[in-house]
Amino acid sequence: MPNRPRNRGFTLIELMTVIVIVGVLLAVALPRLLNMRQEAHRATVATVAGDFRAAAVLASQLCRLRSWANRDNLPGLGSGTVDFNANCYPADTSGSNLTAANAARCVRIFQGIMTSTYVVNTTTAANVDFRVTLVGGNCRFTLQRDTSTVRRFDYSPGTGTVLNLVNP
Repeated sequence: MPNRPRNRGFTLIELMTVIVIVGVLLAVALPRLLNMRQEAHRATVATVAGDFRAAAVLASQLCRLRSWANRDNLPGLGSGTVDFNANCYPADTSGSNLTAANAARCVRIFQGIMTSTYVVNTTTAANVDFRVTLVGGNCRFTLQRDTSTVRRFDYSPGTGTVLNLVNP
């Protein structure tokens, strides 16, 4: 009968070598993975602010083209319910053309001119992507997913501009 060698598994040196290699890979890869999350948040705010700016400009141009200052529900734009103030800037979606804003109106403006899946609200509920507040008469949209760094942009319904992009 032939004498077969018994399989004994891995030696202690082989196991230690694998553990050291995995440890080195984690030490190198983990900081990069954490940084990628910050980069994703930065890109989200920059993209949403840029899209919002473009949508507000487009809405304003359509309003001017059709002479719809102080009019409601411009068709063919976003939700089709956007209301414009005297300067042809998006002011609401509920039949109000006033320049003065409040946080609820800011939410409606975002939802009216944007065709995105981002959830905006005045609360900090778990499903909210951007919390909306009113600061100095401007709508402030603050990213909720990143609690370590404040990332936000502001919209002025009175001037139709997106300003104060804070995205470190």
